[in-house]
Amino acid sequence: MNDGFGTLYMGISFKPEEYEDAEERMGIQISFHDPEQLPSEFILLYPGGENLISLETTIVRYLSSPYGACMDTKDPDFVNPLDSHDYYSRAACRIECYAKVMKAECGCTLMGHPYRSDNVPFCNVADGNSDLLKCVNQVKKNSKCEECLPSCETIKYTASRTKEHGGSK
Repeated sequence: MNDGFGTLYMGISFKPEEYEDAEERMGIQISFHDPEQLPSEFILLYPGGENLISLETTIVRYLSSPYGACMDTKDPDFVNPLDSHDYYSRAACRIECYAKVMKAECGCTLMGHPYRSDNVPFCNVADGNSDLLKCVNQVKKNSKCEECLPSCETIKYTASRTKEHGGSK
C-alpha cells in the first residue's frame, strides 16, 4: 500500500489445471467498503492478465434529528447497540434484528445470522418441516426492523474495472 492515495499491487496465482471447467468459473470477487460496513457490491477479476480498477469514494452524510433519522456513530457519547458486531451499520443491525425475531418466533436462526452460544439451532427448512418454513418466510416478509437507522456518515466506494491486459474474458 502506498500511503496517501492507496495504490495496491497484488499478485495471485491461479492454477486452472487443478479445476474442472475452470474457464467458466475462475476469478476473484472483490469488494471495497468502509471497514464499519458489510460488503455489498463486488467486482469480478479474471485470471490471465492485469486488471486496473478505478475507485471513487463518496462521503454520504445524513441529517440527524430533528431533520432526519440516522445513527450518529461519530458522536463521542455513541454506544453501539449491537451485540454481535463491533461496528454499527444499518446492514449489521438488520442482520441482528432478523436473528432475534427468528429466534423468538421460530426458535432457530438462519445460517450467517449471529449465532451465540445460547444453544439456538439453525433453521433447517430442508428437512421438510412445513411449519418451520412458514415461520421463516413470515419473519422474512413481515419483519421490517425499522429501528435500524442508517449511520449519519458513511463512505461509499464505487469500483470499476477500467482495463484488462491479457485476461481471458
